[in-house]
Amino acid sequence: MKIIHFLVLCMFLFVSAEVAAQKKHKVVFQFTNAVDTMQQKAFTRQLFNLLEHWPTAKIEVVVYNQGIGYLMTKNSRHVEEIKKLKEMGVDF
Repeated sequence: MKIIHFLVLCMFLFVSAEVAAQKKHKVVFQFTNAVDTMQQKAFTRQLFNLLEHWPTAKIEVVVYNQGIGYLMTKNSRHVEEIKKLKEMGVDF
């Protein structure tokens, strides 16, 4: 009987570990400051760092107010980085 309990416990732990390993992270960022170029650079780097740590994470970036300039190709200094992030699955 003890062996059966032990086997059930081991199977439960194994299944729990598998489910935890398959869990997908979902992250939503908001960005509202396109005036401060240092903040834009830090934000862009933060997105790359997050994807480096959690490559399967689902990331969505919401921009509004002054943050819209961050995505405007005429105004943004980070056009190439934004394109690469889109290719990596980040939704803007």
